[in-house]
Amino acid sequence: MKIIGLDIGTTNICGVVYDTASGLVEKSLSKRNDCFIDSPLPYEKIQDAGKILSLVNEIYAELREGEETGGVGITGQMHGIVYIDADGMPVSPLYTWQDGRGDIALGDGTYAQRLSRLSGSKLSSGYGSVTHYYNVLERKVPENAVSFCTIGGLAAMSLTGGNKPFVHPTDAASIGLYDALNRRFSGEIITACGMDPSTFPAISEDVQAAGFTKDGIPVSVAVGDNQAGVLGAAVDCRDAAVINVGTGGQVSVICDAVRLPPGIESRPYFFGKNIAVGSSLCGGRAYALLKSFIEDTVYSVTGALPENVYKVMDRMASCDDGEDGGERLTVDTLFDGTREDPAARGSIGNIGVNNFNLRSLCRGLIDGMADELYGLYCRILPCLEKAPGSFLAAGNGIRANAPLRKKLSERFGCEIIVPVNREEAAVGAAIYASYVIEARK
Repeated sequence: MKIIGLDIGTTNICGVVYDTASGLVEKSLSKRNDCFIDSPLPYEKIQDAGKILSLVNEIYAELREGEETGGVGITGQMHGIVYIDADGMPVSPLYTWQDGRGDIALGDGTYAQRLSRLSGSKLSSGYGSVTHYYNVLERKVPENAVSFCTIGGLAAMSLTGGNKPFVHPTDAASIGLYDALNRRFSGEIITACGMDPSTFPAISEDVQAAGFTKDGIPVSVAVGDNQAGVLGAAVDCRDAAVINVGTGGQVSVICDAVRLPPGIESRPYFFGKNIAVGSSLCGGRAYALLKSFIEDTVYSVTGALPENVYKVMDRMASCDDGEDGGERLTVDTLFDGTREDPAARGSIGNIGVNNFNLRSLCRGLIDGMADELYGLYCRILPCLEKAPGSFLAAGNGIRANAPLRKKLSERFGCEIIVPVNREEAAVGAAIYASYVIEARK
């Protein structure tokens, strides 16, 4: 059976045609997610939801052409929300997971901190419940909005013609104020915090279709992209850890421990399991920031943009010619803070006369990216019954970056295995859709 998997990423939107018999991707298509809306507000990180839907529909139509399709699976960037009207149409931009309105000062803290205190949950800016809380208090919820959902949930409605959003537990938990034990949003807490529980989306069953396309193809409810990436990298990952580097970054391991250390989240997975997740907010964007810095510098000096910057960076990061005198730059890649400390920032240290150059900076940045991910894994490790037997890569930010893969292998002390199929999150969405189809038989 051929299934289309769609992944609405922060940087790219992609789709695959996945063959369940062979377990291989037969066709893949990706389009740049150039839907960010320029805002005069420095904290605001929003995207044009209507434009995103247009790109999703274009990709779906191109992959569908000439294919006997058995189903459609959808995933997308988590945490963010978009408001919808009674017809299921977007009436706001997508407030992405990078949106910073929750970190705006409010009394003796921030909006995110106040909602955390009121709810008894640890919530951060970018979580949909925090975004909605800010919008409610500041009267910025669109007048014709009746609900909100994730961008994946909106895409599922668009493909099926539905008007009521459903979110899978993997997506619901990313919004916040989610009761994992009872698999619902905490209505009493939401009300106590001054919000209307009916505005929050409905939560689907673990395996459920959102509806059918116009030509009768079943579309599964959208699932979280972190979990879809884990599923796509390793269908059965009970003995594996998955390291995902895209715009952000995560280390994910199957783990049902009740108590996890600070900075590590327990997220719903599939098959009744949970995963422990350590998240790097900057992730692959740290490497992209250095690329932009190089481009800006070269343009300022020469008036022309350089070509193949990533290739040059990779070559410099791979070079260990000893010109730094054995003194490596130490680069902390917390350029966008952390969930626990949004105000944290990165740094570059140990600068000396022998390493104050671009080559050393490229190497140091790769070291810093690997160190951050390994540090998150070290927090998870004591919570596991046994250490993972293998480490799998996911995301284009690690697949396309050979120096990072090499450094991660050194840090983790083993080979980082790159799966055969690219676009792991889209593949995971397709695999989940196959479970939905099987359950319907």
